Amino acid sequence: MSKDARPKKIDPALAEVASRFGPLAAQMLERNPVRDVWRLSFVANLFTGPLYKAFEEKDGVSRGEFLVLFCLSQAEDGLTAQDVCLATGRPKNSISRAVTGLLRKKLIRRSVSEADRRRKELAMTEAGEALLARLLPQTAAREASMLAPLSAAERESLSALLLKIAAGAPAWADDPE
Repeated sequence: MSKDARPKKIDPALAEVASRFGPLAAQMLERNPVRDVWRLSFVANLFTGPLYKAFEEKDGVSRGEFLVLFCLSQAEDGLTAQDVCLATGRPKNSISRAVTGLLRKKLIRRSVSEADRRRKELAMTEAGEALLARLLPQTAAREASMLAPLSAAERESLSALLLKIAAGAPAWADDPE
């Protein structure tokens, strides 16, 4: 076995990750050429995958539908599907499908803007608000569980760093060349 082919020793802090997700996951979290983006992706996938699966199975709400409802809950004025695409980074077809599903389920309504008749604004119905009120505590509890290993100061630092990365998105978010 060549020196490079030998299994690499895993950081003891990642032993539980190796046990649950395999040694390759732990190794890639520790060492790879795009370490930080890989870590963000790993955490995001483990957070959102099971959460959206549970929403789909228990409440019949897809990822896109949840994102539309969440965006509508955060907006002061009516939003369009395009506004949701911009805010979430999700593709137009995904959000369009979600809007269609939410309209069919009567969780949102669509109306023509009085200010601009070409603009079709979305708003949550009472049923949509009630559904989101059931889903958000699950999301918050999962977030608290995910962040539990961090101290309060570390959580604040992480939040500030993630916001700084997000604020820099206009410089790097376009399609890679």
